[in-house]
Amino acid sequence: MAHPQETLVAQLEALVKELLLPTPHLFVVGIDVRGRQGGTQKVEVLLDGDTGIGIDEVVEISRALGNALEEQDLIKGAYNLEVGSPGVDHPLTLPRQYAKNVGRYLKLETRDGQTHNGQLTAADTETLTLTPDGPKKPKKGEPPAEPIVLPYADVARAVVQVRF
Repeated sequence: MAHPQETLVAQLEALVKELLLPTPHLFVVGIDVRGRQGGTQKVEVLLDGDTGIGIDEVVEISRALGNALEEQDLIKGAYNLEVGSPGVDHPLTLPRQYAKNVGRYLKLETRDGQTHNGQLTAADTETLTLTPDGPKKPKKGEPPAEPIVLPYADVARAVVQVRF
């Protein structure tokens, strides 16, 4: 039997996905519900887009979701709704997020404990390709670092690295 919190998250995800149907370039990154039944709950919805998401889109979806929650009385009692986009420090979790970040640098940890830093050079529905950072000045005749192809299932955590 599913935990009530899990059931609520699944219901919220279905509702948000329905609200996103007119905007197929947007997608759900995650939904989190914290707090107690009977007390104030915090409902956090993270959205992203294939080319990013604008504040106007976030506001529009937040209003629509708030109205739908009130109409359907999905959450019993008091709650705070927060709709936003994941920050740059939020780990990548979906293939669509990897695809939109091709060309950027990642710090990636694999499930076997290895850490890789490099440029995300490709991402499809099953795998990502990371070209590791090499030394600033490779030794003469030294080949460049070989790209690493990893299935998403092997990735424990990947975070975009901001470079200046």
